Amino acid sequence: MNNEKSVKLREGLDILTEYVKNEIEVLETETITWRCELEKALDGDPLVALDIEGVMYVGDYVEKGLKQLEKEFDPGYGYAEGASFCAWSPHLVIFTEEHDGHQWLRTINRNPSRVKKEGT
Repeated sequence: MNNEKSVKLREGLDILTEYVKNEIEVLETETITWRCELEKALDGDPLVALDIEGVMYVGDYVEKGLKQLEKEFDPGYGYAEGASFCAWSPHLVIFTEEHDGHQWLRTINRNPSRVKKEGT
């Protein structure tokens, strides 16, 4: 193989190696914990109750329930890895949803009458 082809091959290999490193980094950062996502959704609102797959945590036991939501997982399509739960704050109900393994949180107002109608 001549020197010019060898240099081009090496450059191509370097570009491919950098691309693979970047893709691995992206994959490694796409894991989440339900606790972190729940705290973002609460936006400072206190958590008053938490039901994780049929086990209810209230009062002083809420923190124990939150510890169950600290496992990192990939919320992407394929296989639902994260636990199913429903959480209540004074103003919100937050629950997990899943489609084809992709998981996310849904937030609704606990008291729908607090929602203003357009034009009022």
